[in-house]
Amino acid sequence: MRRLFLPLLMLAPLLPAPAEAGPNVPLCFAIQKNYGDCLRRQSARRRHWEYEREEMGEWGGDPWDHPHRRPPPEDECAAWVYELKANGCF
Repeated sequence: MRRLFLPLLMLAPLLPAPAEAGPNVPLCFAIQKNYGDCLRRQSARRRHWEYEREEMGEWGGDPWDHPHRRPPPEDECAAWVYELKANGCF
């Protein structure tokens, strides 16, 4: 036991100190969660939009309501990435 402890004790000053959490860590976690939720909602909207396009193309559908003429859902999650950068989260 002594043989193992002494070399580790000598190497201790060379090891880096453990990282300390900054004051903005809870904020960064909250923004990151909101970003993930945004991506999930956006993915669901995109899948729904693609499903409507496929159904309309396969079955003909109502000539007055053409989902394939609507543009795909917008990418709305970039604002969360800007918030992460602005708050120094990465």
